[in-house]
Amino acid sequence: TAYEIPKRDWSSDVCSSDLRLAANAVSDPAGNTGPTVLVDATTTLTLDRVTPTTGSASISESSTELYATGTTLYYNSATAQSTSFTVTLAPTDGNGIASVAFPVITGLGTGATNGATDATAPYSNAYVFGTGSLTATGVQTITVTDNAGNSATTSFTLAADGSAPSVTWTTPGAGTTLSSSSSITLSFSTGDDGAGLASVLLQREKAQMSIPGSCAGVAWTADGSAANVLGATSRLVEDLASGYCYRWTITATDRVGNETVSTSGARLLDATDPVFTASDVTVSGDAEIGRAH
Repeated sequence: TAYEIPKRDWSSDVCSSDLRLAANAVSDPAGNTGPTVLVDATTTLTLDRVTPTTGSASISESSTELYATGTTLYYNSATAQSTSFTVTLAPTDGNGIASVAFPVITGLGTGATNGATDATAPYSNAYVFGTGSLTATGVQTITVTDNAGNSATTSFTLAADGSAPSVTWTTPGAGTTLSSSSSITLSFSTGDDGAGLASVLLQREKAQMSIPGSCAGVAWTADGSAANVLGATSRLVEDLASGYCYRWTITATDRVGNETVSTSGARLLDATDPVFTASDVTVSGDAEIGRAH
């Protein structure tokens, strides 16, 4: 069967054209053929030059060593071995999706489960980090192909985060500070350049003074429960007791499990007034104690 299609402008996406269907009779060994029968027919041809709509990738993670936000996955490059994440895509196309090719990523570790092509909706790929060094980073490209062969791409990003958060103390500073006030305003700063902070815990510690004017050699113990001060840069404390040393410890943890522990300097509270006795007074000359001159 042969189709004779008239020449025309194929710039439009849908073409409707009269076709002449030529059904040729079978030839015999001597070359004789039957008559050609022409049949008028009308058909619709669809020209698909439109690329699929990819949509945005979504990422789900399996453990606290991974953190997904938007189309970016942060992972702890020191501890994420054997953890997994899944990338999902929901593309659309007028003539249907043929396949979604998820990228093969370099640096996922030895024995990692990597990218593959998925031809069945819902389109997704489960990645599993391998063992050893994890170095995967940067933009990863997903390719979507429709049933007419048109393709389009979208992406997600991997970010390795092996850096601990930062903690800086301003008040109390290093060493021991003497004070007669039962209150203090703590001053500090915290930050993280990777996945971001998950928690900042502030714990007060207390010890009884053993050497006058010094907190050296004291036995520190936790005083009360830790408070989450995420986002704060100061905290007012008003219940300090005289004769005791105080210090504060901040534990900052980011969203992939990196942690920093930092302890402030000590604050020694001495709110007791000096006491003078007769033995503290030295009398010289002809002065007499208790006699006015």
